[in-house]
Amino acid sequence: MDQHTPSEQEAHHTPAGSQRHSSDRCLSEMAVHVTLNGTFLYNRYELLAWLNETLQTSFTKVEQACTGAAYCQLMDWLFPGSLDLSRVQFQCDTIMHSLHNFTLLQAAFRKAGVIRVSVAALSGPDIKASWFKIFFDENNDGREYNALEARGGQSLVPADLGVSRTGVTQRVFRETDQEKANDVISLISDDEDDVVDLTMESVTNIDECVPPEQVKEAESTDSLVDEGDVLLRFSKQYCRDDVDLTPTGQIINALRSTPYCLYLHVGVELGGGRRTSIVLIGYFDGCSGASVVRALLAVQLSVDSAVGAPESDPDLLMKALTEAGLPLSNLAVFYCDAPPPQVSRRFEAQLRLFSPSLVSLCGLPGMAGRACQAGLLTSFSHVVDLVKDIHRHYSTCASINDSLKELFADVEHHNLSRPVSSQCLFFIHAVQKMAGCWTDLVEYFKLEALAVDAERIRTQRITVRLTDPKVELHFLFLAYALEPLRALQELQQYGSANVGVELQLTLVLLHSYAARVLQPAALDDFLRRRDVKLLSSEAKLLPAAEVKVGARVKNLLRATPAVDLDDEDRADFMKDARVFYQAALRSVVESVPEQLGDSALRNITLVQKDPHRVSVRRLCLCAAGGRAGLEAARRCKKQFAPPPKGREELLKQMLDWALGGFQPSGPEGFQPNAPKNGKNIDTTCLTESESRCGSPVNACFCVSRGGGVRGLCSAACLESLRVYARVFDRVLFAGYCLCCGTDNIEIFHPLLKGGLCLKCKDNFTETLYRYDGDGYQSYCTICCYGMDVLLCGNDGCCRSYCEDCLNILVGPGTFDSLKLEDPWICYLCQAHRPHRALIPREDWSIRVQEFFTNDSGMEFEPHRVYPSIPANLRRPVRVLSLFDGIGTGFYVLKVLGIKIDKYVASEVCEDSVAVATVNHDGKIVHIGDVRHLTQERLEQWGPFDLLIGGSPCNDLSIVNPLRKGLYEGTGRLFFDYYRILQWLKPKEDDPRPFFWLYENTVAMNTCNKISICRFLECNPVMVDAMHVTPARRARYFWGNIPGMRRPIVATQSDKLDLQECLELGRKATMCKVRTITTNANSLKQGKNVNKLPVLYNGKEDKLWITELERVFGFPKHYTDVRDMNRQQRQKVLGKAWCVPVVRHLLAPLKDYFTCVFRLPPIKSDDLKAEVLCYCGAR
Repeated sequence: MDQHTPSEQEAHHTPAGSQRHSSDRCLSEMAVHVTLNGTFLYNRYELLAWLNETLQTSFTKVEQACTGAAYCQLMDWLFPGSLDLSRVQFQCDTIMHSLHNFTLLQAAFRKAGVIRVSVAALSGPDIKASWFKIFFDENNDGREYNALEARGGQSLVPADLGVSRTGVTQRVFRETDQEKANDVISLISDDEDDVVDLTMESVTNIDECVPPEQVKEAESTDSLVDEGDVLLRFSKQYCRDDVDLTPTGQIINALRSTPYCLYLHVGVELGGGRRTSIVLIGYFDGCSGASVVRALLAVQLSVDSAVGAPESDPDLLMKALTEAGLPLSNLAVFYCDAPPPQVSRRFEAQLRLFSPSLVSLCGLPGMAGRACQAGLLTSFSHVVDLVKDIHRHYSTCASINDSLKELFADVEHHNLSRPVSSQCLFFIHAVQKMAGCWTDLVEYFKLEALAVDAERIRTQRITVRLTDPKVELHFLFLAYALEPLRALQELQQYGSANVGVELQLTLVLLHSYAARVLQPAALDDFLRRRDVKLLSSEAKLLPAAEVKVGARVKNLLRATPAVDLDDEDRADFMKDARVFYQAALRSVVESVPEQLGDSALRNITLVQKDPHRVSVRRLCLCAAGGRAGLEAARRCKKQFAPPPKGREELLKQMLDWALGGFQPSGPEGFQPNAPKNGKNIDTTCLTESESRCGSPVNACFCVSRGGGVRGLCSAACLESLRVYARVFDRVLFAGYCLCCGTDNIEIFHPLLKGGLCLKCKDNFTETLYRYDGDGYQSYCTICCYGMDVLLCGNDGCCRSYCEDCLNILVGPGTFDSLKLEDPWICYLCQAHRPHRALIPREDWSIRVQEFFTNDSGMEFEPHRVYPSIPANLRRPVRVLSLFDGIGTGFYVLKVLGIKIDKYVASEVCEDSVAVATVNHDGKIVHIGDVRHLTQERLEQWGPFDLLIGGSPCNDLSIVNPLRKGLYEGTGRLFFDYYRILQWLKPKEDDPRPFFWLYENTVAMNTCNKISICRFLECNPVMVDAMHVTPARRARYFWGNIPGMRRPIVATQSDKLDLQECLELGRKATMCKVRTITTNANSLKQGKNVNKLPVLYNGKEDKLWITELERVFGFPKHYTDVRDMNRQQRQKVLGKAWCVPVVRHLLAPLKDYFTCVFRLPPIKSDDLKAEVLCYCGAR
């Protein structure tokens, strides 16, 4: 060993091993002996210039290199591969970042021949940088290196940590005065000295320098390292930078009132050849409102070292958990990554004594490998042997072809002493690649079998097996069958630690394998109950000939002659395939927690990503509700009989128990068991069936308990239970219909949080815009049912709420209490906030329009959707009516209670103008022929909110043999409507709602209909008046009014039968009449156009004009003006719109414009009383 004076310091590096491969340059081979003379040091300006130039950075002082990032990059430059540069924290803004960098630097020094370098040695000022510069200059071989590009353009300049790094390092690692005996070089530094003292020993002479007693004493002292230091090292090496080092006491206190998960990671590498077991705790932190995972403690188990008996590990773990004060009765989930499953089962058995409903995830690690081993060794052990033999030939033979090289090029090293389960991917990749290059392998081994060498016999044996058609068949089958296992194994071995994805992929594996071997009738039963007994029942299994083996296998079976594969060989293969699936399924089922059913495995990732999604909640609610019921039964000391094959009997038992008052303890028993005298409560009173159904549902139940169950009193138990069940089981989870409570959700409720089933959706679309004579909704806003309703007193709001909805969703007695409020402002008019289970949507005004969006014309872009306007912001409507006729639009708006600011009409028929003027007191502004309207004139009366109109249909109707079509005659008037529509449409940035409606006959040519659709950019809605009047009158309507496609439904005031429209003493001979036009013959019915619809004094008679007015929905004598005769009055009626149809189409406008409400008029033909009403309940 070299001797040096105290003024000289040297660093020695061990020589390279001679047996290394030439392409693997040992790091220590490149290290050069370095001597640092204490009298020669670079000044800080030279060091600063060197660092900035070498690393392409912008340090302003040498101390900024003490984060360790600069030294890490220099080591990566000198010794490529000595550290992973992607793990270096270049932007150090915490002490933990700096410690992490020095840990990487220490590991790099070890690879260069230095076993241990003190962190403090390189975290000081200029002296250490001087040593590193000399070290760099001596070992730099001139390799080109772009430092800025290598670190991805990141800056090396750190943030000001404000803490002495040396002090922190000493505090964290608690360096002792004695260094480890196996350290080749120890750099020990005192920041206040200017001399670096290096202690050097050679590896080969280590025994001469340090006595064995001191080595043993140092090892024993190091093994008793403080637990806090171990957790800090673990957090620094494996956790994120923002790890929360919450004190253990605070964690324990938080776990006393909430379920939690316990994670045991064994054999965790901490560096320096040390390993330990780490216990992590995962739980929902109520303070932060997030789920957290925190390190609890470290424990030294036998699996971490060769010392100790494995049988004592469970006792050691339980002792550590008990001393920490962990409330084991609240333990919900346990996970352990110990490789042998037997080790995890011992831990699980101990913990289950304290928490019988524990969910164990210990079977997940290595699950795919165990299933692969079970399947292969049960049916195809010869395949494993053949893969081993070929790999042995690959490893020992000097001359191998490209196919064999490719076969094992990308697979991990194979160790014959290790079981198949630990090398799952090796065998799967080998089998799949061999199946893909089978012909090349056969040709290669045939040639090798001819060679004369020591391996000839072994090669011939391989060749015989490769040329066996049965062996090729087995490889093709396994290449197909092992694919699901490969995906799961790669996720567990290389993917992120996402248990939810693993469970979901496990379900895919179970479904895939079970569908290949089980009868369709037994498949669902197996996936639901995971009963492995089904795999042994011949009645449940597919016949061996029908087992699914893959398309390539089937093709090979068909192509292989019977000479090579006889019937017995084929039957044996199909049986082996079935046995493979059976063994793999049994292994997987044994690994999956039995408490997690099919629904939980399928939806766990969906719940994590989008817990508010309606479909996800619906799928998970039933299972969660059942587990919550069993948990409630356990707390109330209620014993249920083991559930039979079906769940109906168990549900009936639970319902009877609930309706009976939750005896014997009552609802107070829902409270969680609290520890007594500071000790955990033993909850072994659970039955076996309850234990199987138990799961981490305590968290959900505690939340529900605070919401409604805890406050129940025995006197109101039954009534409160019904409210609780309907509200929380059907409404809050959005998995049940808000109107009727069924679980077949079709769509969201547009106004409130919840869903609607198909039946209630149809009813909702039919009745939401149905209004009574007083202008209010005919039915409840929530459920569109209800008899007794409460009316909103806000000006312009027309909504009503039924008694059942208010009492169930908001609370018992709500309806009666709200009746006393005058005026009462409804929930949609109030500021947005939840009212128990009645929660208005913040975007209800937009959703209600999307609910009624016309989506039938998918070839067109959807029309602009306008959100509903709050009642206090609405204003009267301004209307432009083209081809107005007798003022039907004005009359319908009055019936709906929509306040009209201005109604401008274009009409050329003088009789029609007279009827509209007289009936509406001259409030309609008539502007003449539509063809003469200009944009300037429209701007004088505008802006308009509503454009309505229907051009004449004479030249469009196919009934007219002399029709001229859309582009000639009166058909061209459509383009006047289109022209004005383009003028009136607001710009894109104008939020003002604008609606339009265009009408024409159904009996038009298809090409004309298509042309109109292309101009108006939407498809029409066909509405037939026969559903609301005694006359058939089918019409097309184009427009952008919300809800145009909803079904039209008659109201109580509509007259559906002809008899209801006739005068006294007249009798209808039919219920419906055909379409009434301007032609007098249209009143005659039948094929021969001879039959009249009325009998009067025993004779057939036409409909009187007053009766025609009622058929169209107008009041009696509506057209009785200007001394017009019968023919004139029928003519103006024949060109008019049907009042109930237009009322149906324009009803949604009540959500946008000011409404006035009037009491129903007294039933007298001579009395017209209209009283404005803005209030209260009806």
